[in-house]
Amino acid sequence: MTFDGLERSKDANQLALYQSVALRLSEMLAKDPAAEHFHELANLQKSLS
Repeated sequence: MTFDGLERSKDANQLALYQSVALRLSEMLAKDPAAEHFHELANLQKSLS
């Protein structure tokens, strides 16, 4: 696999991860509009960086 192909693959994996995180957050917020889930968001942000 070329470096370009590897980068695209990594980007696709990262995009899939971000999409799943966004979906999970939207599901949590739909259940709890008061959003007590900020600590979970902070943990997710830490794990993504």
